[in-house]
Amino acid sequence: MGTELNRKPILVVDDHHDTADALTRLLRRHGYDAVVAYGGEQAIQLLGSLKPAAVVLDVMMPGTDGRAVLRHIAADPGLEDVPVVVFTADPTHETMREMMRLGAQECLVKGTVKWAEICSRIDKQLDVND
Repeated sequence: MGTELNRKPILVVDDHHDTADALTRLLRRHGYDAVVAYGGEQAIQLLGSLKPAAVVLDVMMPGTDGRAVLRHIAADPGLEDVPVVVFTADPTHETMREMMRLGAQECLVKGTVKWAEICSRIDKQLDVND
């Protein structure tokens, strides 16, 4: 992976600390600068000062959920080109369609993909958006 891809951080958004921390470690091992937000509200606060290269986003979070974060990203002209990879425990087609309609580029279901697949999906999105 070229160093050009990993200059900007990847924002990991998940209210489950174990999942968020594991994703952050994985992305860092893959050469990315990963930043974690333990929920949607914290993600929106971070997005105010941080323009990430990509976002890995959980859907089901208390309070400000993934849908609200996606709406925030879509409404901000400075963030509209940031790719979002949804990583959720909700396997329903309705949720997947909704997240894509709201602006996600990829939807992955927790427990059905290998961790390394997340990195390859982010790599793909950054290749597309470079």
